[in-house]
Amino acid sequence: QPAQKAHVTMAEASSQAPAVKDWECDSDDSEDEDGAIPDHEQVIETTELGFLDADEEAVFMTSPNFPSKAGGKPAWLNFDDLPHDLSCAFCGKQMKFLVQVYSGDVYGGAHNFHRATHVFACPSGCNEPGSNTGFRAFSSTLEQENEFYAFEPPSPVSEEPAVFKQQPTTPLCTMCGNPATDETNMYCSQEHKTKHQHQLAGASGDGEGEGFVYREQLLVLEDVEEVLAKAVTKTEEELMADLRQTTEQLQLEEDAMSATPQDLKQFSGKGDKVVNRFRKIVDQNPDQVVRFKPGGRPLWIGSCVPKDSDIPPCSHCKQPQQFEMQVMPQLIELNELEGLDFGVVAVYSCPTSCSNETTELFVWHNKVDE
Repeated sequence: QPAQKAHVTMAEASSQAPAVKDWECDSDDSEDEDGAIPDHEQVIETTELGFLDADEEAVFMTSPNFPSKAGGKPAWLNFDDLPHDLSCAFCGKQMKFLVQVYSGDVYGGAHNFHRATHVFACPSGCNEPGSNTGFRAFSSTLEQENEFYAFEPPSPVSEEPAVFKQQPTTPLCTMCGNPATDETNMYCSQEHKTKHQHQLAGASGDGEGEGFVYREQLLVLEDVEEVLAKAVTKTEEELMADLRQTTEQLQLEEDAMSATPQDLKQFSGKGDKVVNRFRKIVDQNPDQVVRFKPGGRPLWIGSCVPKDSDIPPCSHCKQPQQFEMQVMPQLIELNELEGLDFGVVAVYSCPTSCSNETTELFVWHNKVDE
């Protein structure tokens, strides 16, 4: 495929973002995670969790080293087949690379020898619940024999970083590493072009990419056993204390002191149960920033979750897409994501990763209930 495949004009790029859909979330219809866990039983399940490693050198987080990582510029996999558009469906701003997970050893098929999933976020903080609301994700694959990388992948214990077999020529944005879409093959958007021109003119002391990429850190994935018990059921006294504290924060002390059983029932609804379960599981490994479990179940933080009818089938083979991974809200603090606020960003993909083309995946943003 020609290297020019990723090159489109800025006008074309702005017209290719997915359509925005308004989601009406009914918490009564949302999935009950506790339903899969028998009463009075402790269930232990293994999940691949991602933790940040700030000590890894940047040279080991480049494409030939097939990294999982957060922030920096994307370590693209197939440079001949990059996303044509990375703009936010809401505000049209160029999205920032958030995280990527390498999964070359997970899916079958020669085209999946190398595989990576890239997740992007809107820097303006577009974070409504549902799909296509400020987050986008793409999968890409590559056979073992390819033009960019050595036939044998680098050893995980190598002290020297791997390098390209053949240097890619696909134009990338100087500022953020997204595909370039302007006539100079240097920028993904007019905003990034203007910023860089100001830097070159000495109007800004920022370094290249400053403010257009998040902090770069290696993402280390480990199989971890977790106890998936039912969420702790609070006593009536504990729930009343929580209710009074919440209403006091809203300067409604007189209402708090006269809370009725109906108030208690409303306060202890599904959203409270979901958050309790989330905290109970996350507290076992509080520094996790990614959960990777193809075919598994997401760990929700709010009650607005997708129904089966919300999740479109694979755009290639038409099989139902399944959960692949999720980005956790801990990433905001641990990777210093200034200006971002999100709950759980869940990514769904084809269960067989059937296509050898770069494919946009289904993303669902699950927010904490307000």
